[in-house]
Amino acid sequence: MNAPQPEGFTARVRLDLFRYRHPDIPIGRDFGVWNAAVPRCDGERVLARWTLTRLLDDLDDILAGGDPRARPG
Repeated sequence: MNAPQPEGFTARVRLDLFRYRHPDIPIGRDFGVWNAAVPRCDGERVLARWTLTRLLDDLDDILAGGDPRARPG
């Protein structure tokens, strides 16, 4: 099993690309936790993840119509 890699340049490039493609979804970091608010017709869905990579993976799943809880790990 591969050990998790530290976040760095790749995650930041993904963040810039995500912000470019989805300017309506704010992403920030508070108290060491990455968070995002995805607009929905009945309000918004807020996600909070310890790593930027995990947050971006889950946002990709949600925007593709999936459920991030269905992904292992």
